[in-house]
Amino acid sequence: MSSADLETRVSALEAELAKLKAEISTSSGRQGPWWDEISGIFANDPAFEEAMRLGQVARILPAETGQEEEVQWWFSTPII
Repeated sequence: MSSADLETRVSALEAELAKLKAEISTSSGRQGPWWDEISGIFANDPAFEEAMRLGQVARILPAETGQEEEVQWWFSTPII
């Protein structure tokens, strides 16, 4: 492949990349990162608080009672 062919291909790729970047910036309409849009959606949600509490119990309690192996098996067992 000649140098001119490579330059042509690189120019086409650069133009396509610029086009895609322009499409993304205009279609999303976001002003900031996506996580700013969802941050805090679980605030004061009792179900979320319970899920966090149960996760803590699942991590801390086995270490305190010496049941790490049993819990490790339980977490690795498929639900389905």
